[in-house]
Amino acid sequence: MSAPPWADAKLAVYNAFRDVWFVKNIRVFLMPPTGERACEALCQDLLFNMTREAGLLGVKPNHPWSDFASDFQYPDHPEDRIVSNIQRYAGNYLIVITLFALISSLAVSPGFFIFLIVLHCIPLFGPPEMFDVLLNLPASWGGPRDCGGVSIRLRILWFAEALLWVGLVINTRRLVLIVALL
Repeated sequence: MSAPPWADAKLAVYNAFRDVWFVKNIRVFLMPPTGERACEALCQDLLFNMTREAGLLGVKPNHPWSDFASDFQYPDHPEDRIVSNIQRYAGNYLIVITLFALISSLAVSPGFFIFLIVLHCIPLFGPPEMFDVLLNLPASWGGPRDCGGVSIRLRILWFAEALLWVGLVINTRRLVLIVALL
């Protein structure tokens, strides 16, 4: 006996959420990988996702946008079509929902979200050398120490990404409540 069609759709949405960059890399904030290459590879993965794959906030589209936006015909069996579209384009739908949540959040709390977007863009687009910090400590404290580097860049990027997601969820829930009260 096969699973009901909506169960497959729920699984596709769950997998799309699981593939979000900050969810996939939750361990990064607590324990970043050792070595500059591993940290830099994770930063580049998010940058590649956003620039080359047309993703948004670490969400990867399941299929190209040209495929997603084609074939807008009335289906013969609407319920089957909805389920199959959710299964096939879960990542694309998640990006569209995230984009609308981001736009509405910018309208409601522009200063806060502009700050979060800037906080997100600095480690994403800034040069890695910007995060190299040398603390000039007195000799009695062990002398100068390297502090920062790509692991700090990666942590800031993950934290900014997580804050954006949390902010979007909170603001969207607030907007839904406001619309419901109207």
